[in-house]
Amino acid sequence: MNDSDRISALELLRQSSSALEESVLGIEPAEAARRPKDGGWTIAEIVEHVAVAEEQMYTALTTRYREFPEATHNPEKERAITQSALDRSRKFNSPEVSRPAGRFDSLATGLAHFRACRARTVAFVEQCQDDLRRRTVKHPLAGVVTGYEYLLILALHPARHAAQIREQRKHFSEVRG
Repeated sequence: MNDSDRISALELLRQSSSALEESVLGIEPAEAARRPKDGGWTIAEIVEHVAVAEEQMYTALTTRYREFPEATHNPEKERAITQSALDRSRKFNSPEVSRPAGRFDSLATGLAHFRACRARTVAFVEQCQDDLRRRTVKHPLAGVVTGYEYLLILALHPARHAAQIREQRKHFSEVRG
């Protein structure tokens, strides 16, 4: 990975982590466990999903890829992935394996798991010498993408769900208010 890609990826990883952390600041256990009227995930379940997905995407990026002799660089596709990853107007069904299943006993435990997984992802990006554009990885929703495109999806995933948490908190405060 070249220095420019590394700096960009690390910044996305940092911003997305911060977005998730900020979205849950001050949440009490009762609020974290409150289910929206539409039957969607609770805030604790959203964080569980993000933590589990981080772990699964890291594993796919670092172990379940194919290597090719030539790199594939499509800046337009990378921009489109970046934009669509944050676009909450399009909803996706999570793969079964990363759906909430009560893996963590609290929001704090789910966040701790996410932080540990994200730290491992950051360390990988800091040390990676491979050209991730020479890898292809199959993403359960995006299909086959380059390793760098997959890294973009992984990096931005928590920010997408941070927006979901903010939407939920706003709705809950409007209902109370």
